[in-house]
Amino acid sequence: LELDLRDYGAGRTLQPFTGFRTGPMDGGLILTDFHHTVSHGIRRCEFDDYLLRRSGAQLLLGQSLEALRRDGDVWVVNDAVRAPVVIGAGGHFCPVARHLNPGPTRDAVVIAQEIEFRIEPQAGEAHPVKPEWPELFFWPDLLGYGWCVRKGDYLNIGAGHLKEAEFPARVRRFAALLEDRGLV
Repeated sequence: LELDLRDYGAGRTLQPFTGFRTGPMDGGLILTDFHHTVSHGIRRCEFDDYLLRRSGAQLLLGQSLEALRRDGDVWVVNDAVRAPVVIGAGGHFCPVARHLNPGPTRDAVVIAQEIEFRIEPQAGEAHPVKPEWPELFFWPDLLGYGWCVRKGDYLNIGAGHLKEAEFPARVRRFAALLEDRGLV
């Protein structure tokens, strides 16, 4: 993507990560600290907006995808827009993917739930999740994990698992674990 980190970080969240705290849901976390930046935490909403605007594409915001078809070498969107390339970037529920592959999917899907909220300024330094060390909690069956990740002034909390039927109970257990540990 040839990102210029200085450009991207101007007015956007770009949290350096120097390590990770990882461990099982029912045990303690182990810190792996690399003592230098190995990754960055970003807010997806900022990243998607940055890439979209940087692309120079004409934006037609607030319009739903109603029709998508090929006409020779170009795509025709909603019988109004002609383009050589169409990008579907909506994840599992992407409207472009649904138009190109109608019907139910048989692929295994990770069920996930997350929330991101702003940390109150007075709690920032005292918050137990350190900005430079995301925390990852793995279920004993290794079919999913939960996370607490500081991204500047934001805290992103979530969980994912491969078994949909078990997911609600696992989310409740994870939320209780976070509360017991004083992370939320």
